[in-house]
Amino acid sequence: MATRPRVGPPGRGSRLPRWFDANRVQGHTRLTLNERWYGTPEFAGAAAGFKALGAGVFTRHVKTADEDPWWPTALPVDADNRPHSARPRTINGIVLQPGESVAGKIIDEAHAEGLKIITYYWDASEKTLADRNPDWVCRKPNRKTPIEHHRRGKHLDLTGPYREVVLARLLELADMGADGFFFDYRHLPREGCWRSALEDAWRAETGSRRRPRPRRGKSPPLGISNSWTSGRARSRRRSPTGATR
Repeated sequence: MATRPRVGPPGRGSRLPRWFDANRVQGHTRLTLNERWYGTPEFAGAAAGFKALGAGVFTRHVKTADEDPWWPTALPVDADNRPHSARPRTINGIVLQPGESVAGKIIDEAHAEGLKIITYYWDASEKTLADRNPDWVCRKPNRKTPIEHHRRGKHLDLTGPYREVVLARLLELADMGADGFFFDYRHLPREGCWRSALEDAWRAETGSRRRPRPRRGKSPPLGISNSWTSGRARSRRRSPTGATR
């Protein structure tokens, strides 16, 4: 009789932090930076609310969709060699002034209440970067039509230069004191990603422009190929300590 292969414990350095294992029941809120919630007691005091419920850990958004990050971030850089965040930015109707860090306030409030905070960071899309870097946008097999999430914007290719932007952002959050990261959805569109770094790498390695097709009766592969694509997305091994998924 066939049996499932035995799965050993995670390798050294890949274990979840003790505080995570000790708090298997955690809080999660979708409070986002917009005109409905920003400035309300719920937005300003979410950590206190979770503490009152007995939570020791909770997840909170610091980038919900394709809007700019909610803190002064080093990337992208404008034509004057200053960070784009060094000027007023409008996010979902809320104007953030240079130096204003909503994410920093969220993290500080959590720690002031004695809670651990996992920051929800949407890495699949960002309008500012898509507008400036059309070659980062994932496109359909016709190599013209952008692949878009129905509510959160155009997908970006995480296997190319955009990956370095995401890494920089996560390091910034870690420096602010984020205890972990929550990545929602999938990092690349399920149907594929053409006319970007991923297709270039696929062609360089395989010599083929053909779309990988699943065996009959099987579901389509993730991205332009299954395990190959996943390996490309994870090829940068550097990550902040304590990151969780």
